[in-house]
Amino acid sequence: MFALIRWAFLCFLAVLAGVAAVSIPLGEKTLAERLRDLAEGAEVERVAAEAAKKALARIAEEEPPPSDEITDEDRKALERLIGERTGAR
Repeated sequence: MFALIRWAFLCFLAVLAGVAAVSIPLGEKTLAERLRDLAEGAEVERVAAEAAKKALARIAEEEPPPSDEITDEDRKALERLIGERTGAR
């Protein structure tokens, strides 16, 4: 008898979770709508487009890359770093 009551209670909880998933909005959409968008790929496309816009804006704002020219100061700093790492000064 206890098993039957437990089974009925678990079925009730499953139905309650299903009703909540399709009726309670989380933000602008319900959980079921969000899952449907994920399955269709609409949400992924929206997030990808948003990320692409942010990346393009960052690229446009960045300053030009540093020159590839190596100066004497760079060489001395590199030799000092190598000396410190290898233990030979």
